[in-house]
Amino acid sequence: MYLLIPAAGMGRRMGSQRNKLLLNLLGEPLIAWTLRAAAASREIQWIGIISQPEDWPDLKSILEGLALNKPVEMILGGVDSPSIGSQRSTGVTLKRSTGADP
Repeated sequence: MYLLIPAAGMGRRMGSQRNKLLLNLLGEPLIAWTLRAAAASREIQWIGIISQPEDWPDLKSILEGLALNKPVEMILGGVDSPSIGSQRSTGVTLKRSTGADP
């Protein structure tokens, strides 16, 4: 199974001007919790993070710190990010996560 994490949004409603999945929860970026749960799953073979390029350096830094045992790909996100990511993975089983709920 492939996991797509839509991560192109901002945290304005949370009072932040940056991507909400980069905000800390209990000392770690929110997306780190999701990525760690995905890495622990036997069913998930590949992870795609649908995000804005300006977040890629932060996301790559988080990924380096986690040293996951599964391949992770950054996918350009935008207005209709989940459907764009789904089109890239036609023919495979997909599981979507909001990034905030593993």
